[in-house]
Amino acid sequence: MSLAALVGLALGTAAMTVVLSAFAGLEDLILTQFEDANATLKIESATGPYIELNSEDSLFLSGLEANYGETSTMAIYEKRVLLTYGENQHIAYLLGVPKEYAERHHLSEHL
Repeated sequence: MSLAALVGLALGTAAMTVVLSAFAGLEDLILTQFEDANATLKIESATGPYIELNSEDSLFLSGLEANYGETSTMAIYEKRVLLTYGENQHIAYLLGVPKEYAERHHLSEHL
């Protein structure tokens, strides 16, 4: 192996290490910014847009709140929508949340 190839390999490895380290730092930054708004546990319907809770399900949710201190449960309606403004279109998620959602998730700190 020539000296030029060895130097090129070392520089390429160093550059990739720097780039990958920067991406790892960005991932941590993004996750900390959105951790207040993202649920730790999310329960979704497997068959349709709605969940029908029976007495066992209600007991499970009450047990979560009782055993895990700051745990709170709330119903959120999430739907994919098409937003249109003039000629522009964008697919987004529309959330229907209760009034206390912004307070519990500290959304005012992120606006």
